[in-house]
Amino acid sequence: MLLLALLLFVWTPTHFWSLAMMYRQDYQRADMPMLPARTSMRHSAFWVLLHTAVTGLAALALGIAAGLGWLYLLPVGVLTAVWLGRNGRLLAEPTPARTRSLFMFSNIYLMVVLLLICLTTVLF
Repeated sequence: MLLLALLLFVWTPTHFWSLAMMYRQDYQRADMPMLPARTSMRHSAFWVLLHTAVTGLAALALGIAAGLGWLYLLPVGVLTAVWLGRNGRLLAEPTPARTRSLFMFSNIYLMVVLLLICLTTVLF
C-alpha cells in the first residue's frame, strides 16, 4: 500500500510540470511559483526526467513487492522505457509538442498501471 502511495506521490510532479511546461508563459505572467516558470525548459525537463525515473522504479517495485507477476511487470516495464525515452527526447529538445505528448503519456501511464494492478489482483 505504501508503494502505491509513493507511486502516486512521485508521479504527480512529472505530470504537473510537463503540463506547466506547456503553459509556461501563462505561469510566468501570473507570477506563479511553478518550476517551469522559474527555470529554463531544459532544466525543467531534467527534473521531469528524474521524477519519471523514480516513478518507473516505484511502479516496478510495486509489482515485485506485491507479487503482481509478469502480467503486470512486462507491460509496466515497456511503458516505463517508452516514457523515459520520451523524457530523453524532451530533454534533448524541449518543444511544446513534446511537452504535450509527455503530459498525455503520463496520464496513460498511470491509467495502465492502475488497471494492471486491478486486473492482476482480480485474476490471480
